[in-house]
Amino acid sequence: MDGAYKGGADRDDADRSDAPGGPAPEADALARAELSGSVDPVTGEPLYPFQRLLGFRIEAWSEGYARVALDVDPARHANRYGLPHGGVHAALIDTAAGFAGCWCPHPGRVRRAMTLSLTINYLGQLRGRRMIAEARQTGGGRKTFFAEVDLHDETGAPLAKGVATMRWRGAGGDPMGDPA
Repeated sequence: MDGAYKGGADRDDADRSDAPGGPAPEADALARAELSGSVDPVTGEPLYPFQRLLGFRIEAWSEGYARVALDVDPARHANRYGLPHGGVHAALIDTAAGFAGCWCPHPGRVRRAMTLSLTINYLGQLRGRRMIAEARQTGGGRKTFFAEVDLHDETGAPLAKGVATMRWRGAGGDPMGDPA
């Protein structure tokens, strides 16, 4: 997706390995973490515990948009009927909605949010092996924002739709965000 943030793409020259004196220690540590899979390559942030637990990835992120995907593992994600648990659907929808309103183009700064309300309509069963949540921020104000999310699989089969009301944390409502 054009304009999607790729973690580290906006680092300044002091963090580049070809800069005089080599990379800054923080950049070297971030590069090692990216290679080890402990940093999300799109957000540039460390994977958080719930993200590691479920195994989802942020695949695209830009102003007002986020795409989150999960390769479904029946041994980890299935309910007693062998289908992905509804909580997995909810987690992907909630995560995508939050990221859709938290894009911050300023290096070293972040925008964060928390969920106030989440409504999910389950539409169909997984046909493929991959769940994809695509969220778009649909509006908002100084402290809150709204997002709509479509959850589908890689075949295009609709799985669920979600609507979220989110509240920015800290200065998250300000496009400058907070220091990371």
